[in-house]
Amino acid sequence: MKYLSFKNVDFHYFTKDGEFEAIKDLSFDINKGEFISIVGPSGCGKTTILSLIAGLLEPTRGEILLEGESVKNANIGYMFQRDHLFEWRTIYKNILLGIEIKEKKTNKESEEYINDLLKKYGLIDFKNSRPSELSGGMRQRVALIRTLATKPKLLLLDEPFSALDFQTRLDVCDDVKNIIKQEKQTAILVTHDISEAISLSDRVFILTKRPASLHKIETIDFDKNLSPLQRRDDKEFSSYFNKIWRELNEK
Repeated sequence: MKYLSFKNVDFHYFTKDGEFEAIKDLSFDINKGEFISIVGPSGCGKTTILSLIAGLLEPTRGEILLEGESVKNANIGYMFQRDHLFEWRTIYKNILLGIEIKEKKTNKESEEYINDLLKKYGLIDFKNSRPSELSGGMRQRVALIRTLATKPKLLLLDEPFSALDFQTRLDVCDDVKNIIKQEKQTAILVTHDISEAISLSDRVFILTKRPASLHKIETIDFDKNLSPLQRRDDKEFSSYFNKIWRELNEK
């Protein structure tokens, strides 16, 4: 049994101007522990796919299964483009926010888990700091730890690096990939950046223009020990980039 499955999924938007088909007959499977990136033409429905997985939207047709069950009530983590940290809360209190939203109370086990994450990823000394005291990269680490604190079964990343400058973006990609790998998470990234997708992913899903369907899957086969930054320096990197670029521009 595959970990996450899309089975012949359609999704239609309904507005005062009529019905619009956003996703058409989309089917794919993801294995537990994989890091998947989704790329496609602008406006093709990439973020809509994440919203469907998160249960924020319901398919017009088809089904989405996580471990063989509907995703509707699944514990799924969602990391957005911006960190959405609240300045009036400490870093620790910001991390607790995800648990509070899920209407759960913290206990000794969850507090120990959060403190362990803060120690492992170099933020324990900033536990009582305010977000404005942290760099952009550190803030994104906090946002990821906040998402992981709820112990989600699946992690969704909606262009979480797009608000960062290029140098910080490279560093944070390394940080985030390392954390996801260490915590043995299954992750799906939506991005416009082909290089980012190649540097982070096990596989890249290439979508057609709207209505989105799956055009092609590109398997990324680097040495498992390479970091995202090291992948960019690998001799095969440009080959992957050119193949995905061609596929996107053919659609």
